[in-house]
Amino acid sequence: MEKLLEEKKLQLMIDAVFNELKDEINLDKDAILVNDEWQIFYLQHRRKSVLLELLDIDNVSCIIEADEERYLNADFEKRKHFEIPVRFNSVAYKNLRQSDYGSNPFIIPNKAYSEEKGLDITLAKPEYYETKFI
Repeated sequence: MEKLLEEKKLQLMIDAVFNELKDEINLDKDAILVNDEWQIFYLQHRRKSVLLELLDIDNVSCIIEADEERYLNADFEKRKHFEIPVRFNSVAYKNLRQSDYGSNPFIIPNKAYSEEKGLDITLAKPEYYETKFI
């Protein structure tokens, strides 16, 4: 049997489920209505860092798939040599893999980058990955 959700009990339910966030979530200031849906800031997945949004920084790093293992094993200084700076929106919504290491660069197919021409964003798509790197 379905029951109607009582709005006044919503904060108590959120506190019960997200106990570690209960001191940070305040529905009066953290819940906003977006496209007729309530969204709570702390419970939203954000691919792009909130800090980057606040600072209005729109760059992220990419590495080519052939460099993925070397990037993983490199130290901080050496990782910077593998990274290719790109605009966030040029790669963020293309379903590209993303590294869990370093600056969490997007991993672009080898054929999408050349030393001579740089990044060809039209080839930065998952269907161009070489299978041995997937």
